[in-house]
Amino acid sequence: ASFMVVNGEIVRVDISSGPITTKSGYGIGSTKDAIKSAFGAKIEESSDGASLTFVPVTDGDNLMRVIWELDASGLVTSLRTGRASHVAPKIGCSGN
Repeated sequence: ASFMVVNGEIVRVDISSGPITTKSGYGIGSTKDAIKSAFGAKIEESSDGASLTFVPVTDGDNLMRVIWELDASGLVTSLRTGRASHVAPKIGCSGN
Protein backbone atom coordinates (compact mmCIF):
# COMPACT_ATOMS: atom_id res chain seq x y z
CA ALA A 1 0.00 0.00 0.00
CA SER A 2 1.07 3.55 -0.61
CA PHE A 3 -0.41 6.71 0.80
CA MET A 4 -0.85 10.28 -0.43
CA VAL A 5 -0.66 12.88 2.33
CA VAL A 6 -1.75 16.47 1.84
CA ASN A 7 -1.30 18.98 4.66
CA GLY A 8 -0.72 16.15 7.15
CA GLU A 9 -3.86 14.21 6.16
CA ILE A 10 -4.08 10.91 4.25
CA VAL A 11 -6.22 11.68 1.19
CA ARG A 12 -5.51 8.58 -0.93
CA VAL A 13 -4.50 4.96 -0.48
CA ASP A 14 -3.23 2.85 -3.40
CA ILE A 15 -3.15 -0.96 -3.23
CA SER A 16 -1.03 -2.71 -5.85
CA SER A 17 -0.64 -6.18 -4.34
CA GLY A 18 -1.62 -8.40 -1.45
CA PRO A 19 -4.82 -9.46 0.22
CA ILE A 20 -6.02 -5.95 1.11
CA THR A 21 -9.65 -5.30 0.13
CA THR A 22 -12.32 -2.67 0.57
CA LYS A 23 -14.49 -3.08 3.67
CA SER A 24 -16.98 -4.84 1.35
CA GLY A 25 -14.34 -7.43 0.48
CA TYR A 26 -13.40 -6.46 -3.09
CA GLY A 27 -9.72 -6.26 -3.99
CA ILE A 28 -7.09 -7.63 -6.30
CA GLY A 29 -8.46 -10.68 -8.11
CA SER A 30 -12.12 -9.66 -7.69
CA THR A 31 -14.16 -9.65 -10.87
CA LYS A 32 -15.76 -6.73 -12.64
CA ASP A 33 -19.08 -8.57 -12.68
CA ALA A 34 -19.01 -9.22 -8.92
CA ILE A 35 -18.32 -5.55 -8.15
CA LYS A 36 -21.01 -4.32 -10.53
CA SER A 37 -23.49 -6.81 -9.10
CA ALA A 38 -22.70 -5.81 -5.50
CA PHE A 39 -22.97 -2.04 -5.98
CA GLY A 40 -25.35 -1.62 -8.93
CA ALA A 41 -26.03 1.99 -9.89
CA LYS A 42 -23.27 3.26 -7.57
CA ILE A 43 -20.67 1.91 -10.05
CA GLU A 44 -19.41 3.93 -13.00
CA GLU A 45 -17.44 2.03 -15.64
CA SER A 46 -14.77 3.88 -17.60
CA SER A 47 -15.42 4.32 -21.31
CA ASP A 48 -12.59 1.93 -22.16
CA GLY A 49 -13.73 -0.67 -19.59
CA ALA A 50 -10.37 -0.53 -17.80
CA SER A 51 -11.72 0.62 -14.42
CA LEU A 52 -14.75 0.75 -12.16
CA THR A 53 -15.49 3.63 -9.78
CA PHE A 54 -17.68 3.36 -6.70
CA VAL A 55 -19.56 6.62 -6.18
CA PRO A 56 -21.18 6.72 -2.72
CA VAL A 57 -24.39 8.67 -2.21
CA THR A 58 -24.48 8.99 1.59
CA ASP A 59 -23.67 12.31 3.24
CA GLY A 60 -20.10 12.39 4.46
CA ASP A 61 -19.00 9.75 1.93
CA ASN A 62 -20.18 11.40 -1.26
CA LEU A 63 -16.81 13.12 -1.79
CA MET A 64 -14.93 9.80 -1.56
CA ARG A 65 -14.28 7.23 -4.30
CA VAL A 66 -12.96 3.70 -4.75
CA ILE A 67 -11.45 2.91 -8.14
CA TRP A 68 -10.62 -0.64 -9.20
CA GLU A 69 -8.27 -1.03 -12.21
CA LEU A 70 -9.08 -4.04 -14.41
CA ASP A 71 -7.17 -6.24 -16.81
CA ALA A 72 -8.57 -7.27 -20.22
CA SER A 73 -10.40 -10.24 -18.66
CA GLY A 74 -12.17 -8.06 -16.06
CA LEU A 75 -10.08 -8.97 -13.01
CA VAL A 76 -8.99 -6.29 -10.55
CA THR A 77 -5.25 -5.62 -10.76
CA SER A 78 -5.07 -2.69 -8.32
CA LEU A 79 -7.31 -0.31 -6.43
CA ARG A 80 -7.21 3.10 -4.89
CA THR A 81 -9.48 4.98 -2.55
CA GLY A 82 -9.71 8.43 -1.09
CA ARG A 83 -11.06 11.88 -1.73
CA ALA A 84 -12.46 12.22 -5.25
CA SER A 85 -10.16 15.09 -6.21
CA HIS A 86 -7.05 13.10 -5.26
CA VAL A 87 -8.06 9.59 -6.28
CA ALA A 88 -9.37 10.31 -9.78
CA PRO A 89 -5.94 10.63 -11.46
CA LYS A 90 -4.49 7.15 -12.04
CA ILE A 91 -1.01 8.38 -11.12
CA GLY A 92 -0.59 9.76 -7.59
CA CYS A 93 2.11 12.09 -6.32
CA SER A 94 5.25 12.23 -8.38
CA GLY A 95 7.49 12.96 -5.42
CA ASN A 96 8.41 16.42 -6.69
